[in-house]
Amino acid sequence: MKNKISKFICISSILLSGCSTISDNQSTADKHTPAKEDIIVTGGGVTDLMVNFEKFEDCLTYSDAIIYGEISDFETAATPGSGFIYTLEKIHVLETLYGDIEADQDIMLREVGGYVLINDFLNAFDIEEEKQGYRTGMFGHLSDQELAEKYVSEVPEGYYYPEIGERAVFCIKRSTVSEGEYAVAGSWQGIYRETEDGVLATPGTSSSLTDPERKYSGETITYEDLKNQIQKAAALISN
Repeated sequence: MKNKISKFICISSILLSGCSTISDNQSTADKHTPAKEDIIVTGGGVTDLMVNFEKFEDCLTYSDAIIYGEISDFETAATPGSGFIYTLEKIHVLETLYGDIEADQDIMLREVGGYVLINDFLNAFDIEEEKQGYRTGMFGHLSDQELAEKYVSEVPEGYYYPEIGERAVFCIKRSTVSEGEYAVAGSWQGIYRETEDGVLATPGTSSSLTDPERKYSGETITYEDLKNQIQKAAALISN
């Protein structure tokens, strides 16, 4: 398999560590992308190792399962000790296209990136000098009230702001550092987002850093055609 590995840093285990739960502090109805004027800083951050799949069989080889699912809940947070931002999504499995994950259950999917209140970002740092360095250096122009109301965002390549009810085909792999969780296989290359009933957007190659609200690429594939591709690829790699 000739996978082209792009020049991105493999994220450290500290970023991915944590328990596989979403807190009940905020109802799903209250979860929405902050307004642009409320996001003070948008940075690229670091991201998981990305793979450009040369053929569809490569995607299956890199995946533990491929599911069609719906985002039923999510939580964004800053990792304690580092401030790296991640999104933990609860995905309800509607259909399993490859692998042994049973349908009609929930799985936890962790992605690198997201947005958090600036105060939550600052409070994630254990070392007071680091916290104060960010407070004065990056957010020194903001009042205490703005720190409690405004957001800081990290938008790695291919990341998107999630929405409750969004559906997609997710190519996933088991997390090696956080038991019970999954990551997207090949990072952004492993998600086919549903743009309308039965129609999915193929993974895009343009940068989300310049357009963090980008949802879909220009090319689409029907759900049935994608299922057929998966079945053909599964037959090839099983021989």
